[in-house]
Amino acid sequence: MLVREITAAEVATWAPRAVDHMTRIREASGALRCEVAELFSARILKTFRVGVPRGSRIFVNDNCTQWLWVKERPKLAVVDAKIDTDPHGQWREALCTVLDGREAEVSFFPGDQSAAALFDALPHREVLRHMSVSLPRLGFVPAEGAEAIHLRTMGAGELGTFLDAVCESLGRHEANVNPGSDARELAAKNLAECERLLSDGVSTPGHEVCAICTDTRTIGGIWAEIDGHCAFLWNLYVYRPYRGHGHSRAALVALAERLKAEGVRHINLRVVADNFAAQAIYDSVGFALTERTVMLEPARMSADDAGSSDSVAVPGDVAVG
Repeated sequence: MLVREITAAEVATWAPRAVDHMTRIREASGALRCEVAELFSARILKTFRVGVPRGSRIFVNDNCTQWLWVKERPKLAVVDAKIDTDPHGQWREALCTVLDGREAEVSFFPGDQSAAALFDALPHREVLRHMSVSLPRLGFVPAEGAEAIHLRTMGAGELGTFLDAVCESLGRHEANVNPGSDARELAAKNLAECERLLSDGVSTPGHEVCAICTDTRTIGGIWAEIDGHCAFLWNLYVYRPYRGHGHSRAALVALAERLKAEGVRHINLRVVADNFAAQAIYDSVGFALTERTVMLEPARMSADDAGSSDSVAVPGDVAVG
């Protein structure tokens, strides 16, 4: 078997096959809802309208039934891979040639083993977990005697305190999974992004920004963005003195009730991989894992691991898109 870069003449017949693979593994894991699968496929196929997308390198076997698609912009990432076996390390060598010692992002989907032959043997670290729940499945039974909570629209004067706390926590967790990064810099970057998303503060259209309250005090906040029948949970944060009483779970249930009134059927979220407490909370109310984002770490591979097969053809970039 020869692993080589795809030719321009092969792209038109290969691209639909790859896009179908990308769509099916996402639908199977719950990362892609069936009602938007056709739009997802069309969007990806459109990038091949004039050949290989710019900044991409696509490696295939002799009959294009196995492949490795790596894209360098806007960040280095493995877009898709379908590799049955790699007994002589040819696929690994092709990947390492493109990475050239740089880290690259790749997504794993529960139940999908279509590229395990390559990635299971490569050093990597998990950075993000993606989770989803259908609102009828979201539920939580509070402990007997637990203090009740309710949600109210967050006041403009409360937003800064909430975002500062959220971004400081997020920065710390992100620094834990990104060696060499600075938690304070990440927190500042996250805060800038939050302020961009909430351009009109708590009144930004399409966003539910709520304070989590007991009868006597405000104990945290929760923020979701609504997009049709789907919502994305940007942040959930209970202030430290009030943790350990089920308030996060109760807030998720209360938010679900508000969102159902807006016609929302699904909630999606991302959580930093080392935030095990948050993952446990989401698991307990019905969220399921749909995708894992990991970073490949070729620098951790020894020279012997990198492979030395002479059966890999690696010409220059053939991108014409």
